Amino acid sequence: MMREKPNRFLRFVVGLFVTFVVIAGGTFLLEGFLRKEVEARIEAQARSALALPPQAKVKVLVGGGLVIPQLVAGRLEQVDISADSVPVFQHGGSVKVVARGVSVDRAKPTEHVALTMRVEQAALQKLMDPLTTFVPASVSIDPDSVYAAVMVGLMMGMNLPVGVRFSPSAIDGQLGLTPSSFEVAGTRFASTGLVSRFGSVVEPLIATQRLCVATLLPKAFRLEAIRAVAGALEIELAADAVVLSHEALTTMGTCSRP
Repeated sequence: MMREKPNRFLRFVVGLFVTFVVIAGGTFLLEGFLRKEVEARIEAQARSALALPPQAKVKVLVGGGLVIPQLVAGRLEQVDISADSVPVFQHGGSVKVVARGVSVDRAKPTEHVALTMRVEQAALQKLMDPLTTFVPASVSIDPDSVYAAVMVGLMMGMNLPVGVRFSPSAIDGQLGLTPSSFEVAGTRFASTGLVSRFGSVVEPLIATQRLCVATLLPKAFRLEAIRAVAGALEIELAADAVVLSHEALTTMGTCSRP
């Protein structure tokens, strides 16, 4: 009789442990299932909202720890989305989205969204075609700069080939291209040196060029920054309290006429 009590206690402890393991295991399985389901639904919504082609690769990661308590609270702390083969500026590009405070109710706004668009060289050259000061024969994008080969008209039908290196930036909601150096026949010039050598005919080259990109960017977002990386421009956009719908991501802005 004296041994029965320890045995009962042991069985109780073992039973409690087994119950805990079963509950924990069930919770773990439910967490995994819900995470996959949530990420799959977000991927489908992203494809629709961004109007992505079927071949586009989309990755979704729900952060903020366990999904279950976030769903109970009705808000996901952070969602990261990356997609390639996105038609950026009528050319292929990629998009990264970091959304914070995402409501599980699609009709309610997300607290903050940061969107990074990668624009390839071909898209940038097409964007520069309407420039009136010069028409680049070719454009390449290097880390931290954009290089354009242009022809400057001289007298008697002669042309002066000039290589212009620009520093890209966001200026008042526009894409700004500020010349940093020039190259003629293998010789590098600063702005003042170029004008001193070739006269007023090259003055249009030394001015900062501004390109309106509002018609190519979602109207609901503000232009934050533009930087050059190897082979592409990265355009950073942001929005607060925005509903992540197809309309919000595909309704573009407008360019005011001078």
